[in-house]
Amino acid sequence: MRGALASLALAGALALAPPARAEERYETVVHGRLVEELAPSGDAVGFGTRLRLSTPSLAEDLARLLERAPGLRVREAGPGGRQTLSLRGADSQQVAVYLDGIRLTPPAGGGVDLSLYDPSHLEEAEIRRGGSARFGASAIGGAVLLRTPRLRDRALTSASVGYGSYQSLGFRASRVAPLGPLRYLLSASYRQSEGDFPYLDHNRLPQRRINNDSRQGELLLKLDTLAAGMSQRPSTTARQLDLRNLTGLSAVRDGAILRGGRLELQLSHRYERFDFDEPTPPVVRSRSQSSALEGTARLGLPLGGLGRVDGSVELRGIFFREQASGDPNRLEADLALASQAWLGRVLLLAPSLRVALASGFDAIVAPRLGLVLRPFARLGRPALAALELTGNVGRSFRYPSFHEMYVRYDGFGGNAALRPEDALDGDAGLRFRHRGVALEAAYFRRLIKNLILFAPVSSFLIRADNYSAAVADGLELAARGELPAGVALRASYTLTRTRFGEPAMSLPGHPTHRLKGRVDGELPWWRGARTPEARRVAVRLFSSVTVESAMVLSRFDGTPEEGRVLLAAGAAVSHRGLTLSAEGENLLDKRDAVDTVGFPLPPARLFVSLSARH
Repeated sequence: MRGALASLALAGALALAPPARAEERYETVVHGRLVEELAPSGDAVGFGTRLRLSTPSLAEDLARLLERAPGLRVREAGPGGRQTLSLRGADSQQVAVYLDGIRLTPPAGGGVDLSLYDPSHLEEAEIRRGGSARFGASAIGGAVLLRTPRLRDRALTSASVGYGSYQSLGFRASRVAPLGPLRYLLSASYRQSEGDFPYLDHNRLPQRRINNDSRQGELLLKLDTLAAGMSQRPSTTARQLDLRNLTGLSAVRDGAILRGGRLELQLSHRYERFDFDEPTPPVVRSRSQSSALEGTARLGLPLGGLGRVDGSVELRGIFFREQASGDPNRLEADLALASQAWLGRVLLLAPSLRVALASGFDAIVAPRLGLVLRPFARLGRPALAALELTGNVGRSFRYPSFHEMYVRYDGFGGNAALRPEDALDGDAGLRFRHRGVALEAAYFRRLIKNLILFAPVSSFLIRADNYSAAVADGLELAARGELPAGVALRASYTLTRTRFGEPAMSLPGHPTHRLKGRVDGELPWWRGARTPEARRVAVRLFSSVTVESAMVLSRFDGTPEEGRVLLAAGAAVSHRGLTLSAEGENLLDKRDAVDTVGFPLPPARLFVSLSARH
C-alpha cells in the first residue's frame, strides 16, 4: 500500500518592468490540446521537445505526456505507483527536473517520482536531451523543465471528475482570476486507486497483485507577489508515505542593465519526508527527512544583433536527517556562464562553462561547446533554410546522494567514500521544421567515470559503489506532420545501447529498440457541420502504439524480459465547455509485462472523465 502527499509547486513572480516582446515561435497546434515544438526554447543548441499542456484529461498523467519525447522512457509500478524517467540511457537520478526554475530532483537522492505531479497544475513541459552546463549536477542525461500556468487578467474556472479500472478515482479543480491589484491561481487535485489487478507470473500462472492502493493529493497556489503551500493528511492505511513541499519566490526585471536584458532572483525551499514500514517479518522500518534552501541569481544580456550571454550564481544548503546516518549536511555553490553568438546568420556558436563546489568534494569545472549550422540560410528558399545541423560536446557530473552515501536498511548500505559521477557526452544531428512538418535525427554518446551502482558485497548486504566506466550511445529519429481534415501524425524511434563492467553488461531498464507512433484526429463531418449547434460540438480521437524490444531487469543477471507491444486509444466529445472523454491503455491486454524491478504492470484498463470550463 502506498500513500503519497505532495504540494506540487508554489512559485510567485514580481514583475518590475513591462514584459519584453514575446519570442518568435514555430508551433503546431494539435486540436487545441497540445502544442509541440522539437527545438527547445531559449537555447538553439541541442535536441529537445516542448509540450504545451491544455486541460489534459484525468487519464493523461504526466508520465504519459512526457513519453511523447524521443529518448524518454518512464518506469512505473502499477496504478498509483512510483513513476521515474530515464533519458538517453541515463537513470532517473541522472536527469535534472525543474519546476519554474526550481530544482525538483530530491536532495536526499533518487529520481523525481512523476506520479506525485498532476499535469493539470502545469502549462508547459520541455524535455532537453543530452548533458548541459546550464543545469549543473544531475543533468548527465538531460533535463525536464516544468512550468506552471501564467497568471491572467481574465477569470477562468475548470473542474474534472473521473473513474476507471481498479477502483481508480480522480478529481481536479482550478481557478485563475484577478484579485484587486493582484492575480492568483489556485489548483487542487486528488487521486486514489485500490490498485489490485490480475497478472501472469513467470510461470504464466494467473495471480493477483494486492496491497497496491494509493492516495495522492496536491495543491498549487500562485500569486503575483507571494506563494505558500498546504497539503492534506495521507491515508492512514499506507505503509509508505512521501511528503514533499516546495515553496518558491522570484523577482524578475526585464530591461535590466541593457535593453533586452533580464534579471531574475529566486529563493526556494524544499522539504521531503519518507516513511516506510513493513510489519510482516522481517520487519523493515526507514525514516528520513531532508530540506534544501536555495538562492539563485540569473542575468541575461543581449550581444547586439549577434546573440546573448547568460550568467547565474547558485547557492544551496542541503540538510538531511536519517535514523542511522549521523545527520550529514552539504553546502553547494555553482557559477555558470553561457553565450550564443550568430556568425552571419549561418553559424551559431554556444560555449558555456560551469564551476561547481560542494563540501566534501573537489571543485568541478564543466565546459561545453555547441553549434548550429544553417548551410542553406542565404539561398532565399524557406524549405532549404529550415534545415539545421547541430551538435554539442562537454562535461557533466552528479554528486552522490545522501541515500547512496549514508542510508542503511533491509540489506542496503550506503558508502560515505563515493566519488561524483563524471561524464563526457556529446551528440550531433539535424533538424527540419517547415509548414507543419518536423523531422529530427540525432546520434548521442556518453562515457561515465565513477558510475554509482548498488551491488551485492555479500549474501546479506547490497552497497553503493563506484564503477570504472559506463558507456551509452544510440540514435533518435522523430517525425511529425499535419494532414488535411485535422489529422496529426507523430512517430519516433530510439536505439539505446548501454554497457558497463568487465565483461560488459547492459544497464537494466533500457530496451535496445523503442518505437512509438500516435495519430490524433477530429471527425471531419463535425468540422464541416452546417448548423451553428453542430459546429459547437467537437469530436476528437487518438490512438497510439509503443513497441519495445527485450531488456534486462537486473544489473547482474543477464536474463532478459521479453519485448512488448502496448496499444492505447481514446475519444473526447466537447460541447459548450463540457468535455466527456474515455481512454484505454494496454488494450491488447498484455498480462505478463513487468517494470524494471520485476513488479507486474496492470493489464487492459479504462478511464472515463467529465470536465467543465467556464
